[in-house]
Amino acid sequence: MQKITFVKDDTAPTVVFELLKGEDGTIPIDLSSPNTTVELIMAGSGTVPPRVLPMEVGDLPLLGECIYRPIVGGTETVGDFAAYIRVTFGDGTVQTILNQILVRVVPVV
Repeated sequence: MQKITFVKDDTAPTVVFELLKGEDGTIPIDLSSPNTTVELIMAGSGTVPPRVLPMEVGDLPLLGECIYRPIVGGTETVGDFAAYIRVTFGDGTVQTILNQILVRVVPVV
């Protein structure tokens, strides 16, 4: 599981992911088809609803590379959030990559 920490309201750093599939998790997910979109979804907790955050396909789409560039409002809630990535391919099919990310948002000290 990848763990990422942000300070509340930060818009950096950029995080690069390599999306893999297969029983042993070694086969890259091909993101090269036209109109493929990628989203980072941070699960909600209590009264906090899930957050759907835009991502972009990286420079190495055949290797499953995608990038999250933090946006204003993306890290406004302090806490630990299970997160997953949802890929929507150009033909409309969807693949969800679960149980790979823990996002921690800490308060400004």
